[in-house]
Amino acid sequence: MPINLFNNPLSSIKLGVNDILKGYIGNDEIFPNLITIEFTSISGLGLTYTLPPSQTGDPGASYPSTTFTISGAASEILQVSSFAMTNLPSTLSAVVSGGGNTNSLTVTISGTFPTVGVGAITSVVSGITVSTAYLAHFLMVGGGGSAGSGYVSSGGGGGGVRTSFAPNGGGQSADPQPTLIPGTTYTVTVAAISGDSTISGSPFNNIVATGGNGGSGSTASSRSGGSAGSYGYSGGGSNASSWAAGGGGGAGGAGNSSSGYATGGFNGGAPVVNAITGSNVNYGSGGRGYTGNYGSGSSTPSAYGKGGDASGGAGQPGVVILRVPTVSLGTISGTHTTGTTNGGADTWIEWTGSGSYVAW
Repeated sequence: MPINLFNNPLSSIKLGVNDILKGYIGNDEIFPNLITIEFTSISGLGLTYTLPPSQTGDPGASYPSTTFTISGAASEILQVSSFAMTNLPSTLSAVVSGGGNTNSLTVTISGTFPTVGVGAITSVVSGITVSTAYLAHFLMVGGGGSAGSGYVSSGGGGGGVRTSFAPNGGGQSADPQPTLIPGTTYTVTVAAISGDSTISGSPFNNIVATGGNGGSGSTASSRSGGSAGSYGYSGGGSNASSWAAGGGGGAGGAGNSSSGYATGGFNGGAPVVNAITGSNVNYGSGGRGYTGNYGSGSSTPSAYGKGGDASGGAGQPGVVILRVPTVSLGTISGTHTTGTTNGGADTWIEWTGSGSYVAW
């Protein structure tokens, strides 16, 4: 019975025990039949796909490496877990690159052409985790500086306040809201006295709430208050010859200055009042000055980062707070407390000791 080579392509021809690699009639190759690989559809996971170009070659020949891209929405993050494509010929493989903190992947297909023909390929992709980056708010407070000691002693400066949830310390504009990347670990460092508070991991890498400066003390001569950390105000000065002590600078206002002989101790600078947790809380006030029998100033209590009150008072440690959408709450470690605000839509995490946050 005759064979129709158009409808029934030959897979092999032998001469004795040896395969005939190619056969021609005139200039036309009749064996082996060329193999075409064409993807007509790639889909799955609600993502957008380009199509690799069609490729034609001899059965078993090297397949020219081709690529296509997978893209998510601008806010989506694509992470590869166990990538797979349906209907991919067994002689071909697909390798994924990119992803991590981006919304796109590149897939490279390579291998050899199959030895038998295949039809147009429709493929469904799996093994990609799609997550959404989200906006958060943060507040960091540096550690307060300790007050000076002695009969004439000035107040310590409050810790500086950095935040995306206005108001910011030092009269500065609020920092931009950070975009948190799912799968990223953010390391939290909480300041001790006069120390710095930080969150490491993009986009926090250059944001620091520095600690307040300490006050000073003596037996008689006047003393200026310690300045607050960056994103804070200066300590109160003193131009008196003796028996006067300035207040420490606060994150929300400068320490009061002395201006005359034997005028006593002066008030510490104001704190920043911020409601990132849903309630107004004082952060980073300056400590008061002290001059023995000539009197002391006053200072405003703060939850964190207060400068020490003279004479000899220690500064307060700082704090780090994140506020995230409750539906996106990640994994928290370290010394912390949590609560909700905005009708439960947001959760805040307050670290009083070092820890971490894994966004999800």
